[in-house]
Amino acid sequence: TPLHYASELDVLVQWFPLDLELPALAEPPARLLEAAGVRARGIDGDPAMLAYKPRRRAVLRIGGHVLKIYAKEEEFIAAAAGLRAAGRLRKVRTAALQGQLPSRLVTVQPALDGSRPSQPADVAFDAGELLHDLHKSRGRGLPTADAAQQLAAAERSAHLVMALLPAISARMRALLRALEAGRP
Repeated sequence: TPLHYASELDVLVQWFPLDLELPALAEPPARLLEAAGVRARGIDGDPAMLAYKPRRRAVLRIGGHVLKIYAKEEEFIAAAAGLRAAGRLRKVRTAALQGQLPSRLVTVQPALDGSRPSQPADVAFDAGELLHDLHKSRGRGLPTADAAQQLAAAERSAHLVMALLPAISARMRALLRALEAGRP
């Protein structure tokens, strides 16, 4: 059963592909493509799951397209802006925004063939150029995060790490204090 209430634990359990925070997952991907303005003719079969963060985001590949489904509007908006900005980069091949469906929090981009590098150092120079280009693109639709936003994101991550690894909580708190003290 994709949705089950376990009364003995007082929890609601949901199983993929049902995700109450990602209702677009329940829709046929070809329909989402068409609604996002992307031609979906000739696409058949089930989508391949590329990534899944329960209650946050799902990434599906269907045909030559990648659909990203978001739970939160602000994450969808940031992702669409990032895809638009990346699509303007010329030095590094990236998948540009191909379509979007704001009412369902879905972005669509072309699927690019590729592989993971065997050694991160093999792509370090290209990654540095990409970051340089992104930094130069400031003011072209890509929002910036100020120091307070960056620190808040670090705190969220640190709290998760401390919940998973209580033995390093003191080190994490010290790191957060150092980040706060050195914040511009």
